[in-house]
Amino acid sequence: MIVAVLLSIVGATQTAPVAGSRIAFAMGQDKVLPSALGRSHPRHRTPAVATVVFALLTLAVTWVYTLSSASVEGAFTNVVSSVGLMFALFYAATGIAMAVYYRRLAARGVGSLLELALVPLVSAAFRIWVAIKSVPGLGGWNGDVMHYLYIMLALGVIFLLIARLVGRSGYFAEPTEAYSPSAAGSAGGASR
Repeated sequence: MIVAVLLSIVGATQTAPVAGSRIAFAMGQDKVLPSALGRSHPRHRTPAVATVVFALLTLAVTWVYTLSSASVEGAFTNVVSSVGLMFALFYAATGIAMAVYYRRLAARGVGSLLELALVPLVSAAFRIWVAIKSVPGLGGWNGDVMHYLYIMLALGVIFLLIARLVGRSGYFAEPTEAYSPSAAGSAGGASR
C-alpha cells in the first residue's frame, strides 16, 4: 500500500508541471503571457522554455510554502487547501462559460436547456457554495490558505493587465463566441 501511495504522489506531482507548462506554452503563443513561453524547442518540438520556467516557479513556490509553514505537513495542507479552492472556482467558471457558450443550443428545448444551461449553472453555484463554506475550516478569510489564494489571484490579475496593456495581445480583441446550431457543420459551430 505504501508503494502505491508513493507512486500516486509521484504521478500527481509529475502531472502538475506538465499540464502547467503546456498551459503556459499556449498562453505564450496567444501572447497572454510573455511570448518566450510560446516557443518550442527547435529539435524536439516541446515547450522547453515554458517547462523550465514553470518548474522553477513550482520549486520557488514550494520553498515559500515550506519555509512559511511550521512543518512539512502544514505546508502540504496549505498547498492542497489553496489549490482545492482554486480548482473549485476554476470548475465553477467552466460551468458558467459552458452555459454562456451553448446558450443558443440550450434555447432549442427543455432537454437542451437542462443539460447545457441549468446543470452547469447549478453545479457552478454548488462549487462556489462549497468554496465559501470551506473557508472557515481553513483559518477564515484572513488565514494562511486564503493569503496564498489572494497572492495567486493577484499574480493572475497582474499578468492579465500586463498582457492587455503592455503586450497588446490580440487575444483580448477576439469577439465573444457562442455555439451556433445552424453553423455546426462549418468551422466547429462557433460564431460571434
